[in-house]
Amino acid sequence: MMHFEIFQGRKLPKSYIQRMVKQRIQEYGENTKDFEKNEQNSFFIFLWEHDVLKAFGMLKPLRLTYLEEVYNVRGIGNIIAIEKGQGYGKLLMTELRSYLDSQKRVGLGFCDPENTGFYRKCGYTVVEDISTRFRYLHAQETGNRERLDDAPDVLCSSPEFIDLLQSTEEPIYVSVPFW
Repeated sequence: MMHFEIFQGRKLPKSYIQRMVKQRIQEYGENTKDFEKNEQNSFFIFLWEHDVLKAFGMLKPLRLTYLEEVYNVRGIGNIIAIEKGQGYGKLLMTELRSYLDSQKRVGLGFCDPENTGFYRKCGYTVVEDISTRFRYLHAQETGNRERLDDAPDVLCSSPEFIDLLQSTEEPIYVSVPFW
């Protein structure tokens, strides 16, 4: 039987954190995330089948400022399907979108160009050549990078919101380091 679980970061069981770290090392060769320290307000969604973890992802609250308007959105990140090609990633992304819709929030994330087809199949709008306009507001104070050096594509749960962001060439400011 398949089911989803959603936890806020501060309520995330340690065993779940350990599993995410293990999977990120397996997937990427390293883990660069401190889920316990830096993701207390994020929401994590887990897909289980017969008590076996199949996929997980994160929604990080962030403020985005564009043309002097502030938008509270969710940063989509840490999307991992443990078994590739079995439909678990698509199920997870569909659930993420349903959750975003139920919360009346827009989800926004970055993805490598080779993954754009997957996100489009999941119903997300994916655009190129916009990620270089994102700027981290507190880069100088924290020592984090101000902008993305590489130019991944941007995925969004709302075609209307991404159309808004594409309406000018103005910078898009985010309140957290790139997630």
